[in-house]
Amino acid sequence: MTVVKADILMYQFIAAIPENKAMRDVMELLRAKEQELLKVKRQVEALRVAAPLLGGDEEKTGSSTGPMAVRGASIQG
Repeated sequence: MTVVKADILMYQFIAAIPENKAMRDVMELLRAKEQELLKVKRQVEALRVAAPLLGGDEEKTGSSTGPMAVRGASIQG
């Protein structure tokens, strides 16, 4: 596993903060990122619903490009 510069900077940042505050900040960051992820998942699902309505006959032609090409990917959440 390679350590990248961002990992080192994050470790230094966390090490400079008292343990309880660092843990709280990390948990707050995690919750915020989870909320952002849910928002993006909802937006992707909305686009999957809208794409066939806006795309016309793309699904019938079997085109492998565009929004319908990723239709098989599932969103958990």
